[in-house]
Amino acid sequence: MKTFTSAILTLAGVQNIHPVIFGGQQMINYTNVKHGNDLINFLVNKDDYASLDELESQLGLSRRGIFYILKKINTSLSDDKLDNILNIAGVGYFIPDETKKTLLNNYSGTQPVTEQFTKRQRCQLITWQLINHHPVSLTQLAKHFDVSKHTAISDLNNVKNTLTSHGLDVVQTATGKILSGFEISQRNWVLEALNDRDSILYSQIDINPSRLIAINTEIHKLEKITGNYFTDDALSTLDEFILWFLERIKDPDNQLPDSPLRTTNVDSMSINWSIKFLSDNNVHNFSESYFLGRIINTSQFYRVNRADGLIQRIFPISREIVDRFNAVSGANVSPDKLELTLSTHLLSTFYRSKFMIPYHHPNLEQITEGFRELFAFTKYAIRPFEKFINGHLSDDEIALIALYFGGELRSIESRRGEQPDVLVVCSSGIGTSYILQQQLAQRYPNIEFSQPLSVFQFKNQDLANIKLIISTIKLSTDSGIPMVNVSPLPSKHDWGVIGKALINAHLSDDNFNEASVNALIDVISNYARIENFDGLTDALRGYLNQRSKPLNQKRTSQNGLTSLQKLLPIEHIVYATRLSSWQHAIEQTMMPLQNENIVKPAYAQQIIRLTNTNGPYMVLGNGIMLAHATPNDGVLDLGMSLLLVKQPLSIITPGHPNVDNITIVIGLAPLDQTSHLSALSQLMKKIQNPIWVSRMKQSQSADDISRLLAQP
Repeated sequence: MKTFTSAILTLAGVQNIHPVIFGGQQMINYTNVKHGNDLINFLVNKDDYASLDELESQLGLSRRGIFYILKKINTSLSDDKLDNILNIAGVGYFIPDETKKTLLNNYSGTQPVTEQFTKRQRCQLITWQLINHHPVSLTQLAKHFDVSKHTAISDLNNVKNTLTSHGLDVVQTATGKILSGFEISQRNWVLEALNDRDSILYSQIDINPSRLIAINTEIHKLEKITGNYFTDDALSTLDEFILWFLERIKDPDNQLPDSPLRTTNVDSMSINWSIKFLSDNNVHNFSESYFLGRIINTSQFYRVNRADGLIQRIFPISREIVDRFNAVSGANVSPDKLELTLSTHLLSTFYRSKFMIPYHHPNLEQITEGFRELFAFTKYAIRPFEKFINGHLSDDEIALIALYFGGELRSIESRRGEQPDVLVVCSSGIGTSYILQQQLAQRYPNIEFSQPLSVFQFKNQDLANIKLIISTIKLSTDSGIPMVNVSPLPSKHDWGVIGKALINAHLSDDNFNEASVNALIDVISNYARIENFDGLTDALRGYLNQRSKPLNQKRTSQNGLTSLQKLLPIEHIVYATRLSSWQHAIEQTMMPLQNENIVKPAYAQQIIRLTNTNGPYMVLGNGIMLAHATPNDGVLDLGMSLLLVKQPLSIITPGHPNVDNITIVIGLAPLDQTSHLSALSQLMKKIQNPIWVSRMKQSQSADDISRLLAQP
C-alpha cells in the first residue's frame, strides 16, 4: 500500500521530483496537474501540430482527461500572462512560440510547483484518499496541500459532513483517520463525484486506453440490446467509473458478499449484460453483477426504446405532468413536444428511485434560487410520477425536471422565423445547458442564441449565417465559424472569452457597456462599500444590456417578472356570496381585467369554451381554479384577478364525468410564457398552505382577501 506522502504526491500530479529526460531533452516542470507536464513536453518536443487522437494515444488518457488537463494548464498560462495552448480546427494543438520559449527558459528541469487547490477539490481529494484506503492526518493534510492546520481542520469537517450524508463516517485509528461504512455507499460517492464533469477525480483515475476502449465497446453493445442510448456525458462517466470499479474489485475485500441473483422484468437485460461483462473480466459474483446493472440503468439516456413496456407506462404520466404544469403555471407547453424528452429523463429517474441511488445536482442552490418559479410549479406537476414510484423525489431530482420545462418555455418564447446568430452546443443534457442558455440570453438580450444543441444536432445543423459557436465540448468542424469552449456554468474567465468572441463576431458592443459598468462601480464605491463585487458587476451589466432590448409590442406596465402585489391589487378582487353558474364565475373573475382593457370580452368566453371541451382541467384542487387561455385569445396586457364565491359552484361539462366544486377562481391574463411566473408562484405558495386557504374561504370582503394576499 502507498504511504500517504506518495499517494498525495500522486494526487497533486507530482510523479517524480527529479528532472526527467524526454526524447533526449530535459523535462519541463510547469504544473502539478496529473499528466500535465507530459502533455506540455509532448507538444514542446513535437515539430508540428498534435491531433486529439495523438494526445489520447501518447498520454493514455481519455478525451475528457485531455480536455480537463488543457483547461487547467491554460488557466495557469493565462494567470502567468502567457499565450494559451491553441487548437487549429482540423489541424491540431500547439504551444505558441513565445510561451514555448518561456517554458523552456524558466521551467526546464525545475522542481515541480505546488498547485493551489480549491476547497472543493481538496475535500474531494481527501475523500478519494479515504475511499482508496489511505489514512490521513491533519498534519499531513496541512503539509501536502500547503494550507494552515485550521484550513485542514475545516476541510476535514467538511468531508465528514458530506460523508455522513452518504452513510459513511471518518474514524480515528493509530495510523490516522480512515473511512468506515458500506462499500456501496463509497462507490455511490465516487459515481456522484464523476457526474460532475469538472471533478478533479478525472485527473486521478489511471487510464488504460485499451481497457477503456473495451469498456466503451461493451456499453455500446448494451445500448443496441436495450434500445436505450446514453448521453455523451453519461457514457464518459460510465467508462471511467467502470474502469475504476474493475480495478477496485480486484481486491476480494472490496467485493460485495455474493448472493443469489435478483432480477425483475425491468432490469433483466442490463443484469444479464453485467453478468457476461464481469465474467469476461474474471469476476463471478452475482451481487456485483446486480450492482453494475443498477448503475447502468440509473445513467442518463438521450434516446429510449419506445416499444419498451416501462417507457410505455411512463409516456401517459409525462403527458399528465405537462398538463398539470400548464394548469398551475398558465403556460402553454405542448405535451406532444415534451412527452418524449421528459419520458426519456424519467426512465433513469425511475431506476434511481427503484434502486435507491440518490442523485445530487451540483447546482441545486443556483436552480432553486434562480428558477424558483419553475421549481415550485414542477414540484406540483410531478405528483403523478411520485404516485407511480410510490415515493417522493428529492429536490435535486425536481430541479433537474424543472429545467426541462424551462427549456421548453424558452423555446416557445424564442423569436419565430429568425435564424440564430449564435449556436449553443452542450453535451451534458438539457439541465446545465438550459442554465447556460438562460445566462447568455440575460446578458445579451439583443443577440439570438439557439436552443441548446446536442453534438448530433449540431452536426446536422444548417450553419448558414451563423456567426459564432459557443460549446461546452470540443467540436470538430471545418465550417470556418469562430468557436469558443466554456464550462456549462461559465467562470469569470469564460464570460470574458465569450464577451471578446461576441465583439469579434460584431454581435456585441460590450466594450461600451463594460466601460459604463466600470464607471458606475467607481461612482458607487465612492458612496458605499461594495460587498459583492462580482454580483454588482453582473447586475449592472444585465441592466445596461436590458436597456437596449426592444420593447414588447404589447403594452405592459411591468418589465420582466412581476410581483403578486402589483398584478393583483384590490381593484382586481371580486367577492360574491352566490353566483348562478361556474360560467358566470369566470365572467365575473375577468370583469376587472376587461374593465381596465387588459383583456377583451372574448377572453372569458374562450376559457369557458376550453373548459366545456376539455373538462375541468384548470381546477387545481381544494376548490381552486386557475382560469386562463393563451395570449392570442384576447390578452392586451399582463394581469391577474381573483374571485371568491361563498357558495361552491359545480363544474359539469358534457362528456366529462368528473365534477369539481370551486369557490376560488384565479384569473390570469398572460402576455407570454414567463412574465407572470413570479407573481403566480408567490400565489401558488399561499394556496398550497391549507391554513391560508381556509382563511381565504372565510373572508367576508375584498379587503379581507387583499390583506391575506399581502401577508408574507
